[in-house]
Amino acid sequence: MEKQNDKISLPLTFSITGQIVTNILKAVDSFNDYFSKMSPTTEHNFQDYMPNPVLHSMFLEPIIQSTIIETTQKPKCNFGHDGISSKILKHSINIIAVPITHIINRSLATGSVPGKLKLAIIPILS
Repeated sequence: MEKQNDKISLPLTFSITGQIVTNILKAVDSFNDYFSKMSPTTEHNFQDYMPNPVLHSMFLEPIIQSTIIETTQKPKCNFGHDGISSKILKHSINIIAVPITHIINRSLATGSVPGKLKLAIIPILS
């Protein structure tokens, strides 16, 4: 059996509405126009072909204040992008743990993360 060439031979010209086209970009645009204007022959839409979504496929439990406090007491708790010293954070954590816990839990519940909390100097791997 002979080994066939793996390369696919594509045509160099296309006939679009009776006109010969050699520009590949014009050919691609024409294909796009043609297929995007095709209407389905049935009354189905794209959702008919999609599987049902999996609800609650990921669940994050609310965080508790003690976890916030324990995390800040770890030896490698450095400056953040805000420049707040880890010493200040460690000494004030018992006072600010309540609002920090609330912010994190609201973020988990709503799926919205405040922009300033998306910043980091280095990733923290735990």
